[in-house]
Amino acid sequence: MVGALRQSSPMLSVASFRTWLESRPDEEHWELIEGVPMMMTPPNRRHQRIASNLEALLNTALKRHNPAFAAYHDIGVNIVSTVPYDPEPDVAVIREDENPDPRYAERFYLVAEVLSESDKAIIESKRYAARLSPRVHAALKTENARRASRLRARD
Repeated sequence: MVGALRQSSPMLSVASFRTWLESRPDEEHWELIEGVPMMMTPPNRRHQRIASNLEALLNTALKRHNPAFAAYHDIGVNIVSTVPYDPEPDVAVIREDENPDPRYAERFYLVAEVLSESDKAIIESKRYAARLSPRVHAALKTENARRASRLRARD
């Protein structure tokens, strides 16, 4: 899923990474992990199905229980961390009124990652950065693709 831009490159700040990212084609998907730009390969269909099912289930439940919240896939989240980190989790739950930027969420309540075999090398970095952020209220990691793909809506 990932490939480092340069193994020996110096750490980039989030601001430098976002400036550099503007020069990249839209079809490329990059994340900054521990200060290193990582190109993310397109997820497989099972990964996409799990993420879209989770997003749909969350939005159905949120609409019923608290419509101020919404779930989004691949939205940027601003993580406060000691190392530069600029992720796009598979699914994030935010409040629209707290996040005026259409691309990045400053405040979010849940981040979810669908773990693929190729993610295992970076998942600890992602979990570490999420734990450091005071903005993360909950984190969800899905490992069992079969079980997660059969998620059903529940109250």
